[in-house]
Order: sequence, then structure tokens, then C-alpha cells
Amino acid sequence: VADIVLKNWTGKLITCFLTFIIAGFWLSTGQLIRYHTLRNAPDDPIQMVLIQGNHPQMDKFNPILWAKIKQDYLTLTTNAPSADVVVWPETITPTLNDEDATFGERIRHLAIQRKSAIVWGTPFRKKSLFYNAIVGVNCDGNTLEPYLKNQLMPFGEYWPGRSVLTQIGLKKILGTDYSHGQETRPLAASDSIKIGSVICLESMYP
Repeated sequence: VADIVLKNWTGKLITCFLTFIIAGFWLSTGQLIRYHTLRNAPDDPIQMVLIQGNHPQMDKFNPILWAKIKQDYLTLTTNAPSADVVVWPETITPTLNDEDATFGERIRHLAIQRKSAIVWGTPFRKKSLFYNAIVGVNCDGNTLEPYLKNQLMPFGEYWPGRSVLTQIGLKKILGTDYSHGQETRPLAASDSIKIGSVICLESMYP
């Protein structure tokens, strides 16, 4: 009995120790990032507006509602305060939003009208591959070179062991994998504004 109790306490102590180590790492990293950001804050701060439509996830997967969701973002942006950059969320709808010519033209017109760059997240097609991407236009309505997500989330954005799963008959439920982006260059919102880009859990990586 004493041996079992000792093992239980040993396990609990190890768990607590690892928890403190991990918590300390995240807190210290956050403080370092905060210090670095504040220390290097520009003399002329960039004005940014974050737009969140708060659409239920089930609505975002309903193609009938995609036009309404896109219109919501245009309306929210039209009514937003002036800013250098307007940021919409990752994957405003799970379709190739940048290939919607009418939507793209309305975004360009809005960017020119507001004198703001507008950036947003979307699935993105390049040749025969698909990516999780950040795309956008600058304040002149010119299309920005997209950022293609480098660090993908397993099972959410690609399937590890796809060949094995295919061989055992699961190909139909796997869907299409996103591909890994290869570059980390910032989005050039203007000649003087460069936006360092990360998507979702990429913020965990150095």
C-alpha cells in the first residue's frame, strides 16, 4: 500500500512540476514578445481595425449563406472607423473567396474609398494545390502577394499517413489536404507598412 501511495504522489509531483515548467515558459515567452513589441514600437503607430462577423460555424458551411456573410463583412468595414489596415478573420467562408470576381471588385472599391488596406483569410488555390492563406488589397486596390500558411495543423488541415488511410479504404472521408507554404515574407500593405503574417496555431512557433 505504501508503495502504491508513493508512486501516486511521485506521479502527481512530476505532473505539477511539468505544469509549472510549461506555464513558466509560456508566460516568459509572452513577456519577451510584449517587451520586444513595446521596445520597437514605431513613432507613428499604425491604425488597425479588426472586423469579426461572429457567424455561427454551421452558417459558414452553408453555401446558401456565403453571399450574406461576405456582404456582412463589407458592411461592417464600411461602417468601421478609419484605419491604415482592416483585418478580417481566417476563412471568412470555406470557399475560394479570392476567385469571386464580384466580391473582389467590391473589396478593391472599398479599400480605395477608405484609403485602407484590407486583408483576410481564405482557402487559396495555386496551380493544382490548395493553401490556407492570407490575401488582401492595399489602399490603392492593388492585390497583395498572398501569405501561404507554413505550419499546418494535422488532421485539421492535412492527414498524416494519408497513403496508409487510403489503402484501408478511407480515401472518401479524407477530403483534400492543404499544402505547406514555403515563404514567410510579410504582406506589403503599403510602401511603409509591412504586416508580419501568421495563421491560427502558427503563433506558437518562433
